[in-house]
Amino acid sequence: MTNLLRAAFIFSSLLAGAAPVCAKDSGMLREVSGVVQVQNRGAEGWVLVRRVPLPLSAGDRVRTGYGARAVLDCSDGSRLELGGSAAMTLVEDSRYRVAVELEGGPLKAEAKADPLRSFQLRTPAALATLRGAKVEVSLEVRLGGRTVIDLHKGLLGVEDRHGAAVLLHPNERLEVDAAGMGRADPLPAPRERRRLRFHELMQRELALDQAQDIEQSAAAREIKLAEYQQGKAFIDLNGVRVRVEEFMLRPAADQFKLVVLNGHGSSLGYFYSQGTFNRNLPADLSVPFSQLAGRSGTAPDYWLTAFQTGRSNGVDSVVEMGQGGHPVDLNGNAEPGDDVAWLFDRDSGAYVSVAGQPVFQTLFDRYGLYVNGGLKHGWSGVNLQSREAQQAALSTTNDPITGALLPGLLPVRGVNTTYPSGGAEQLVTESYNDGTFIQWRNRAFDFGGAAAVPGGAGPAFKAGLARWGFQQTITASEFGGRSIDLVIAPKVLLQSELLP
Repeated sequence: MTNLLRAAFIFSSLLAGAAPVCAKDSGMLREVSGVVQVQNRGAEGWVLVRRVPLPLSAGDRVRTGYGARAVLDCSDGSRLELGGSAAMTLVEDSRYRVAVELEGGPLKAEAKADPLRSFQLRTPAALATLRGAKVEVSLEVRLGGRTVIDLHKGLLGVEDRHGAAVLLHPNERLEVDAAGMGRADPLPAPRERRRLRFHELMQRELALDQAQDIEQSAAAREIKLAEYQQGKAFIDLNGVRVRVEEFMLRPAADQFKLVVLNGHGSSLGYFYSQGTFNRNLPADLSVPFSQLAGRSGTAPDYWLTAFQTGRSNGVDSVVEMGQGGHPVDLNGNAEPGDDVAWLFDRDSGAYVSVAGQPVFQTLFDRYGLYVNGGLKHGWSGVNLQSREAQQAALSTTNDPITGALLPGLLPVRGVNTTYPSGGAEQLVTESYNDGTFIQWRNRAFDFGGAAAVPGGAGPAFKAGLARWGFQQTITASEFGGRSIDLVIAPKVLLQSELLP
């Protein structure tokens, strides 16, 4: 059966609601969560997986989005679990051999010995082959193809690209990269593994991994903006000492990326925001940044055409994405409800009145809010000219960013913003009619652990933040009682309108 016919068969089966049937010697995608896509052998595009089980053949590829998961059963009874932000290829699933190529990200595998066929896991740096009766192993391909292998049960033969080989035993870890094979060491404790995994995630986002080109790493360090606090230690409002590091990177000529890393107690916090502008950015970012929140009088010279922000505690995540950004005079359109009365002034560090003036702010035609990889809220339109138009274009059946068909209608959202404690904090609660919620608690502190009181509401509260530290705590129904806690120097948030 040709790839085209096979793809058509799979697609028609999905539409008909029938469970796909696969040949005896083929893999089967059994479980998915979050964004999971499949690319059939020879095809150019990727197809979102909407329903499982889904058969896979040799040469088919699977990739996952942030926080997503995909489980593949092979014909020999082995099971593969692909983690978030990962990609793999089913190289072979026949009566003689099962072979998988992990291109990037994490993978867990369970397999039993079969005297008639071998079981292999391949990465850019290593080849791992089942040697014992049963194996349970976790692999992760990191920057530069560096491979980390954690063997939990069984025996595993590992070879590098230079021909060196080692037999890995239970509860051992091995790292392999382009230079060769490291030494097998005892597995770190589970808590330490989680900490190391999170640090690797941060390294990947910062693009400062040793496996990358030395000049690129040096350049990334060179372009940190000195005006932002870096490497500071504070006492937060919970009385916990927090290490805060903030970096500003330039992934491309028209992009900036802010990365904030927090270490507090035994937990970690991570925030990033990447923006793409309408034109290449100058060496001095003060002008583009001063126009991010909007500009009065005339249209801005710089505005965002797309952005992505993410917040995480290493387990849970909140991601926002916007596309199709364009400036609109909100005080000159036909919707008085989105008029702008105050704008943050970068030079004075305060909000100034702009009532009655033309005020241009960026509106995005497409927007999505994702919690733990699942879409919670979003809209999709064309050349939207008001915030009311955005709300009229709410996405209910399709993902606003990918266009993928959603498994069901999105719940309706309501937002309530209050300023309790005499203006010492801002509480934003998003309630959904399916009973779920997201809550953003924004507070100011004086870097010594005492609560600061910006005072007032709206612009008055935000202006006060510029003089103190900023602590944000996010809770959600999907977090299972956990929270995302972040400490950030707030000035950049005010300039870029990253505060709700």
